[in-house]
Amino acid sequence: MLEELMGQKLLAHHAVIDSVTASDAEINGRVDRSVQFFAQQYGNLDKAIKAYGFNGIDDFRKELYTVQKENLLIEKEQQKITE
Repeated sequence: MLEELMGQKLLAHHAVIDSVTASDAEINGRVDRSVQFFAQQYGNLDKAIKAYGFNGIDDFRKELYTVQKENLLIEKEQQKITE
């Protein structure tokens, strides 16, 4: 599992080096879907925020933005490699 995580981080790093970009619209769309997913899984968004220990929706969305941006960069770098 650690090896896979390190591989993902390496891909994200190479995406930055290779000037792979992700638009705010793409990232925000993923964040919105993630927020909806967590709200559905926990019954409402407040329960999800409390379960993960965030102070509010802004902190929650900020963390999701970071995660989704990295995930999108990884996906784009993988696509670039396989081309």
